[in-house]
Amino acid sequence: MPTSTVTATSRADKNNSLNLPQQFLGPIKTYVLTGGVANITMSDISNVFEETNSLPRHGFISSNQYGSYSTSQGSRSEITSPNLQRIKYSYSIQNVDFSGNATLKVIGYLNRSLAFSKSYNHSSSLAQEQFYGDTLYVDFRTESLPNTGFYLSFEMENANGSSKFCVFSVLLMVFVGCFF
Repeated sequence: MPTSTVTATSRADKNNSLNLPQQFLGPIKTYVLTGGVANITMSDISNVFEETNSLPRHGFISSNQYGSYSTSQGSRSEITSPNLQRIKYSYSIQNVDFSGNATLKVIGYLNRSLAFSKSYNHSSSLAQEQFYGDTLYVDFRTESLPNTGFYLSFEMENANGSSKFCVFSVLLMVFVGCFF
């Protein structure tokens, strides 16, 4: 199948600063669409992300003024799965400025119960993490001290395959336990 590059363009409107093109601070990626249709949604409202049902999904969360030295970097964001179904969340902190004792906390919920929690500060390692749940919550606190913010990328995947594997594993252990 031939490879084609998806390019988005727009005309700047003098009366509306919300129209593209605008400056994007942070890592920029180029995606190549090899067939089919791609839907791209950009919004500063986190619940817009749950309006479609397709998985897997990729996205990012960043502080309010990411990349600029600012006292307005504090941020709280929440992403929920479609229909609050149990899914696999994977995330990776791409960049974070912990100056001024800033902290970053990533929390996962399943059925309103805590499923995952990890706090980060200047001495934390930033390895990729994953959990199973229905909600991803990210809290970046700066105590209003200036820094350049944070950028976190995430992926949401269907968890059905892993659930089947867990059920199979339990059944196998019960079966083996009956004979030994």
